[in-house]
Amino acid sequence: MKTKRIVAVVLALTLVWSLMATGCSSKPRMGKLKQDDWSYYAKTDVFYQTQLVYCKNPTDTDIQSLAVFVPGEYFNAVRAGDIYKCDINELAVSGKYTYKNAPIIFDINSVGYNNGITATDYVNQAKVYTQRGYIYVTAGFRGAEYGAPYGVADLKAAIKYLRYIDEDCPGDAEKIIVTGTGVAGGLAAVLGAGGDSPLYEKYLDKIGALNKYSDAVYGVMCWSPITGYDVADAAYEWNMGISRGKLTHEEKRISAALSDSYADYVNALKLTDGKTVLTIDGDGGTYTDYLKSTIEESLTYFLNNVRFPYTAVAVTDNVAEGKPDSEAKDTGNGTVLPEDNFDTTDEEQDGESQDDGALKNDGIVRTVSASKLVISGKYDTVQDYVDALNTNKKWVTYDPKTKKATITGIDDFVQQLKGVTRGIAPFDQLDRKQGENMLFGIDGEPAHFDAILTDIMKDNQDYSADFANDMQKQDKIGSDTATRVNMYNPMYYINPYYEGNGTAKTAKLWRIRSGIFQRDTSMCTEVNLALALQQADCRVDFMETWGVGNEKMEPDNHAELNALDWLDNLE
Repeated sequence: MKTKRIVAVVLALTLVWSLMATGCSSKPRMGKLKQDDWSYYAKTDVFYQTQLVYCKNPTDTDIQSLAVFVPGEYFNAVRAGDIYKCDINELAVSGKYTYKNAPIIFDINSVGYNNGITATDYVNQAKVYTQRGYIYVTAGFRGAEYGAPYGVADLKAAIKYLRYIDEDCPGDAEKIIVTGTGVAGGLAAVLGAGGDSPLYEKYLDKIGALNKYSDAVYGVMCWSPITGYDVADAAYEWNMGISRGKLTHEEKRISAALSDSYADYVNALKLTDGKTVLTIDGDGGTYTDYLKSTIEESLTYFLNNVRFPYTAVAVTDNVAEGKPDSEAKDTGNGTVLPEDNFDTTDEEQDGESQDDGALKNDGIVRTVSASKLVISGKYDTVQDYVDALNTNKKWVTYDPKTKKATITGIDDFVQQLKGVTRGIAPFDQLDRKQGENMLFGIDGEPAHFDAILTDIMKDNQDYSADFANDMQKQDKIGSDTATRVNMYNPMYYINPYYEGNGTAKTAKLWRIRSGIFQRDTSMCTEVNLALALQQADCRVDFMETWGVGNEKMEPDNHAELNALDWLDNLE
């Protein structure tokens, strides 16, 4: 008997050990929503589930998971302790939507190129969207320490997962709107342009993504998107290099060569404004004229729509210039926000804030701005503000009769307000210490990635070998550097200049806003994207926002509310 008991105990222990070895642990696994496991935030009437793992073979479930936030109206709920069992309320209406047709806002949150933020509890940002009837989703994703293209692969897997749970969750999974700011805005643009791109198949297979579902999205709402890394160095130099000073002979050579290469690139794109092909010819051309008119439209809108007296706060990295005095309140951190700016947090600051600490320690190496002008202080009238812009030289004119602003040229705008904050080779830094070098590195080691700059540096004894070697490197999937750069470039899918044109499903609805004072990238980035999308028959609402840097800020109202007004009017 003792022998049998011992054998039984051994067998039982063996079974336990076997189950533990095969993965029976407390770590979350991919699965569908549990309708009897919803949490509830009463102050905003929102049900939510977090830490939903969106792929079968995650590298890190703390990163590769998402959270879903649903307006309370869409559920009939029964409480069981701290959780709720929820059934869909088929008669409910929230805002202008029902549980069936409510769009899903897929919000990308990241600090620079770091791992994307994933929610583990209620987030106050959800309130902006859920009170209008939208479903709000935020997902974590792998950042620069893993390298490109793993971040986009993760986000694509998360989108596929939303279609997987579509029957169990309110909202229309065919109306996913991706949104983000800065680096996250660039990721949103890639997701919007590169839906179902075959380039990602092996990466999605590796993490066990639900590949029977599409990762194409319905629309994109992005602010100051940082992207287009294949020409980012060249565009920065062509647009902003004139503000540089005290360059060595070699630095001057690099700057000039990058600028010339960008002109060749623009001419090859064959972008149009709907009537005229936009080209660069010498120091000017129709492309230059178009950028000038874009700047003038931004300033004109600002002067005609911002209420004076106006108090401006100097734009530093990712800080707004200011808001009208009639609306202003001091937040205590040097930024002035409007009184009627929509507050996404509750008085008691309950829940997590997705925006806390955003854009700090983002891995970007910056220097002091080379701008000659700092706009700050109180301006009583439009003319007072225009006079301030002309402090160093007269380059701005405003006609009160036609209510139109004009500038002498884009060079004057750059020198006064958009001077460089990055050194030579601003994205693919020569010493590989820029955030983008880490993004396109291999196994956590930074690398060069710019093919244009590689060619320019081919005769440089100090750097030529490093550039050439890095461009030949392959990641574990077998993709070389040029391929991985393409996978983070929305233009690759939407302009005939690129081989990838026509190989993906591109979203048809786009709203792009960019802080025209931001110095992390050239204004050419968002302008080219908007023009290429228009030529690809997409519906595009584009504007440069005056007085704003690299942030989610618009002068006349809260950015998200403006975006949702736009989206509601399209529905």
